[in-house]
Amino acid sequence: MAPNGAMYTEPTATPPPPAMHDSDTVIFLDWDDTLLASTWVGKLGLRPKYVNEKPHIPDDVKLQLEELEECVIALLENAMKYGRVVIITAAETGWVELSASLFMPRTLPIINSMIKVVSARSTYEELYPGAPKKWKIEAFQHEVYNHSATTTPKHIISIGDGPTEREALINLKMSSYASFHAKSLKLITYPNAIELKMEVRLLLDNLHTLCTHEEDMDLQISKDVLQAA
Repeated sequence: MAPNGAMYTEPTATPPPPAMHDSDTVIFLDWDDTLLASTWVGKLGLRPKYVNEKPHIPDDVKLQLEELEECVIALLENAMKYGRVVIITAAETGWVELSASLFMPRTLPIINSMIKVVSARSTYEELYPGAPKKWKIEAFQHEVYNHSATTTPKHIISIGDGPTEREALINLKMSSYASFHAKSLKLITYPNAIELKMEVRLLLDNLHTLCTHEEDMDLQISKDVLQAA
């Protein structure tokens, strides 16, 4: 992933992460269609209609989800080496954990023990009804400025499939009293499991640059990039 926004596609050796403190870097991740191919799962009729429902997942779909799950686990584990990882979702509280348990169960121990999950909807919808962009803006602000760290992170990274993650990061940058490197990566919308797996792999290959480059970055993965990868 080049500083000018181009995506490297050739495999390269990933440098080991530098010694960094949690306060140096914050990585904000969306969940639906960013880590889990939720829209694709829904189109297959597999999203639960009630809390205790366990959908029957066909073997071919299960295999695709397991391959995605493996890549997501690698991404989360590597991202945590660079700093603090926070999943911020516009879904209701509990959806990340529920959907992980149904479709990518091996991610659940990591999420439950190592990663903070924030429902921007459940936290801010009452204050800002019908304004998901505002929910994420408030969630980003809270996680940066109400965290125990005494200084603003050096790198703040936002990764998601929609515009709200990018807009929340831009708002954070414009309103900040401290300087930091803002890095935004927009993924494709409504990916299937194979496309999302390719995106996560591409992100994993370029994670070091994303987390350490000493400039702002405004990047986007397109379907053309995936086809060329």
